[in-house]
Amino acid sequence: MNRRVSIGWCLGLLLTWGLVGCGSEQSQWSTEREAWNETHPEHYRYDYTVTGFAPGRGPWRIEVRGDEVVSVRYVGQGTAPTPGIDVDSAPTIDTLFQQVESGLNTSARVDVDYDPVHHFPKRAMFSSGEEGSGFICSEFTPLD
Repeated sequence: MNRRVSIGWCLGLLLTWGLVGCGSEQSQWSTEREAWNETHPEHYRYDYTVTGFAPGRGPWRIEVRGDEVVSVRYVGQGTAPTPGIDVDSAPTIDTLFQQVESGLNTSARVDVDYDPVHHFPKRAMFSSGEEGSGFICSEFTPLD
């Protein structure tokens, strides 16, 4: 009987910690998103690499003006992976925030690091079971 109570108590505690963790990730996402919205440059570029099992690895140098991707160039070693990404499929930083938000609402686990200066998600990993995918953003440069 005591063992059953202990197991139930531990499971309840783990569930509570899990919910608090999710809430704090969501809270951090909101804080970083708000800071990005207030301070982001209209024209910027960054290097984007897909991680995990998703296609199109990279790195890709993406240039964004306003809300539109204006250029994409493969900057990795060798030939560009196929399938790759182009101006129609390359993400803006706003798109990456949407991906993180979606992951926080649906994934089993989301690990995100945000840039301390510009507040964009610089690394995200979405885990579901044994598979996972994500992205890395580096070399962020405001232009103009």
